[in-house]
Amino acid sequence: MNYMGASINTSSVVAEIVGAEMENDAFCAVKYDENGAVVLCSTEGEIVAGILLPETTQKLSAGDDVTVQIKDIGYCKAGAEIKKGQEVMTDTQGRVIPATAGKFVIGYAMANATAEDEVIQVDIRKCGYKA
Repeated sequence: MNYMGASINTSSVVAEIVGAEMENDAFCAVKYDENGAVVLCSTEGEIVAGILLPETTQKLSAGDDVTVQIKDIGYCKAGAEIKKGQEVMTDTQGRVIPATAGKFVIGYAMANATAEDEVIQVDIRKCGYKA
């Protein structure tokens, strides 16, 4: 698609540069650091750039390329029990947990999670802050 001479990317994933070492962080939420590279989310309910794809089961070093899912239905690692249909946010380890007031909502759980580190489908929408 072309819009006024500029191409519009409709892909659900983007290629990014890793800002700090990551290992076994597949399906976890990442944010942008001060240099524009992606790092694992570390503050509950913070703004999320996207979710790491399965390739991050390997060890990644700063400067490596990584693929990040930024929208649509994808897989996320749960940090707590979650009910299907609940709004979710990130915890301090980049996992999804039920969203609370005043925190950034990543999207909606498309399945139940009954335990920590269970991988579930989430509709990634980046909904803004929960009222």
